[in-house]
Amino acid sequence: MLLAVSLAAGIIPVAGAAAASVDPGATLGRSTPPGIAEIDPEIPTPEISLFRARAAAGPEFIRVPVKNNDPARIEGFTVTALPEGGGEADMLSASGEPEVSGEVYSYKLYFSDPPQRDTGFTISVTPVAKAGRAGFDLPKTKTSSYTYRAIESLTIKAGGEAVGDKTVYLQTSGERQTVQLTADKNPTSQSYAAEVLWSSSDPSVASVDPVTGLVTGNGGGTVTITASVYDDPDTVSASCTVTVVPISGIGLNPSSKTLFTGGTAAETDFELTATLTGDNGSTELVWENSSPDQVDMTKVSNNVYHLSANGKQPGSATITVTDKGGFYKATCTVTVVQVQSV
Repeated sequence: MLLAVSLAAGIIPVAGAAAASVDPGATLGRSTPPGIAEIDPEIPTPEISLFRARAAAGPEFIRVPVKNNDPARIEGFTVTALPEGGGEADMLSASGEPEVSGEVYSYKLYFSDPPQRDTGFTISVTPVAKAGRAGFDLPKTKTSSYTYRAIESLTIKAGGEAVGDKTVYLQTSGERQTVQLTADKNPTSQSYAAEVLWSSSDPSVASVDPVTGLVTGNGGGTVTITASVYDDPDTVSASCTVTVVPISGIGLNPSSKTLFTGGTAAETDFELTATLTGDNGSTELVWENSSPDQVDMTKVSNNVYHLSANGKQPGSATITVTDKGGFYKATCTVTVVQVQSV
């Protein structure tokens, strides 16, 4: 079989870190509950680093790992993200228990609807005192700036080449039964990258790995392969039309022929026919003539060419036909004999 991938081009989000340093603004009150010694006010504030989550991992979120610089007095943090120009209703808040690794608390702020344009966020981290330490003024809320880079479009590629409306052929039996599609993010200046989500309109014809974009031809027909930034009908996406052609072999009839430079039509001309095993009539063929000085070729149909040596030079020519993907090939050797004058 051959898999023809004709793409209407349509990228993708994540994982790059963007950290911002700000004035820590740390203070510690000097009030001391009875029975507890006064604590040194020079306590460092949390350290923040910011990451955007991978789209293919599930709902989009901003991950905020916070280092607890005073675990004896701080049990955790309240983490929020306020978009520029937004109000309280637009604020993202960390939900669920953070992932804790040593002194680092990793919080996730989920989007219900990821922004469709680049958006600046103010990340706020407020320490929460441990029980028995509430009498102290903990470090003030620390803020950092973070820019969420929206996805504008996707560019689908095959073999590292932007496919656009190009057709990629693929054998769907034997070793070459898959084609790897990828999607690049646009604009390319974004500081993150991740998988897109892939889907097929009919996996019985061509299936696609939802994370990797590996396409496999399974049967004759045509399907639409879609790459999406998120699992949402309104998200940025790109699509391609995949046609699976069940061809498994190609031949030429006849495989050799002798022509004369003059004489009757039967002596100077013949029709060369390509035969395809398993063809459904949609396979595109590529024809080549090694020696135009010996024989002329005129197209009759996709599978048939008319060859003539009338008035040509003696010698030989090799006619080659291949499927457009180059997986199958057949040849015909044409020997041209000079007609002797009487």
